[in-house]
Amino acid sequence: MNKIENKTGKRIGYARISDRSQEIRSQIDQLEGYGVDEIIQETISSVSWEKILYKEIDRMEEGTTLIVTRPDRIARNTAMLLTVSEKLEEKGIDLVVLSLGVDTRTPVGKLVLTILGAVSEWEKKELAVKQQNGIKAAVKRGIKFGPKPGFEKEGLEMAIEMYKSGEYTVAHITKVTGVPRATLYRRLKELEVRKAN
Repeated sequence: MNKIENKTGKRIGYARISDRSQEIRSQIDQLEGYGVDEIIQETISSVSWEKILYKEIDRMEEGTTLIVTRPDRIARNTAMLLTVSEKLEEKGIDLVVLSLGVDTRTPVGKLVLTILGAVSEWEKKELAVKQQNGIKAAVKRGIKFGPKPGFEKEGLEMAIEMYKSGEYTVAHITKVTGVPRATLYRRLKELEVRKAN
């Protein structure tokens, strides 16, 4: 694999596994084969590693090159990969992703990231269109969106009738109809309903 001389800063390899049951050696071998000056090894789940990764990036100096074996070592998805690459660019740090052939020190590497960005944006727009079309189709079929009440109007009317009969406890009424106790009492007060003796 082609290496580009980095005369202005260190070449730092970044190897990550999610848990100790995984093998990190293959990543280290690839990074050492590329010729890095230092390797950061981490065992962190994808849930918590983002903040730690950003802390590592913050301590890197301008002119550094960050090398990873695969994009999923530093990003959960394309969008995050682009976010990470932008953060690196702001700090003057280059990125090399061995499996993708991405090397932001070269015009081709930057082009690949640009293409990935365009694809990611297209995917987001396509997903939004699909969601809107799905909602429209569901509305035509009579499906309603938004929070659903825990009870229907009929349930409240039934609860009032049951209360008026005097044959049921409030606990039983709320359990059967699904009408909250506070709602039932409020409606009874509004209607000035009295329980039958």
